Amino acid sequence: MAGKPRTSPRTVKAGPAVFDVDALAKEAKGEPFRFKLGGTVFKLPPSNELDWQDAQDLEQGNLTSAFRGMLGDKQYEKFVAHRLDIARLQKLVTAYMAHQGLEPGESEASPSS
Repeated sequence: MAGKPRTSPRTVKAGPAVFDVDALAKEAKGEPFRFKLGGTVFKLPPSNELDWQDAQDLEQGNLTSAFRGMLGDKQYEKFVAHRLDIARLQKLVTAYMAHQGLEPGESEASPSS
């Protein structure tokens, strides 16, 4: 019997795709970088969790702003209470970058040249 053709269930026309930035926060996270200064252990976030402005500050050498953002207010106040010469600060930044698999002056958010 050649009756009416069967129709498929009603298809809802999809709108434009939405890139869900919020869902990215649920992806696998890297290991934080821990360091000790003056007997206090501090924790810096993995590079994939860095705020883009902190990453930019770090890349541009604005270490005051970068460390304030990366450490947060409570840790930052403890951090700046310690005297830290530039040589040790540079070694700290280099160790953090190496922990992230990056070279100083390079960030994951930077386009390659």
